[in-house]
Amino acid sequence: MLDPAADRPTLGVRPIERTSDLSDLPVYMTALAISGGIFLALWPVSLWLRDVGVVDAWWAPGFGVAVGAVWLLAGQPADIRALLVLCLVAAWSVRLSFVMVRRWRRHDGEDRRYRLIRKGWGASFWWKSLFIVFVLQGFLQWVVALGAMSGLLASPAPIGLFAVVGAALALIGLAVETVADAQLDAFNAARPRAH
Repeated sequence: MLDPAADRPTLGVRPIERTSDLSDLPVYMTALAISGGIFLALWPVSLWLRDVGVVDAWWAPGFGVAVGAVWLLAGQPADIRALLVLCLVAAWSVRLSFVMVRRWRRHDGEDRRYRLIRKGWGASFWWKSLFIVFVLQGFLQWVVALGAMSGLLASPAPIGLFAVVGAALALIGLAVETVADAQLDAFNAARPRAH
């Protein structure tokens, strides 16, 4: 399929029609539906595993999926700003995904935070976790991703000094997060585990 405006492939995804007032609400709502739908699908998995920590394992990859979906639905904008936003979010999402999945799998059973919440809510935790963990995380993920989604949907423009400084800060932040996560993992590995 070709995007008639750009005469380039659209990866087989038909972009959502943009209205004359350039309302992007359908794109944002589709991203919310995708994010929320995946979190809702993880809830029965958590019941089966008896571990709501699966929500943490999906937190970072979900950003990449939500922003990638917006990029596809917007017709794969190829301007430098959109590609910069897409690449920065993808790099952050992939890096944090490895960290979060590794930490989740390393736990002996459910994470201590969730065990405390489970204990506090008692027998009703299984159904309340749908709202206090999964629906909440899905909505928060979408809210946090709104800035990146807006960057993808903005009118094409050349990048300026602010974009260059912003990208540099994002890359520095990525490096700092990587070092900090490695230090935290080393610290946690060196101390005795408490249950």
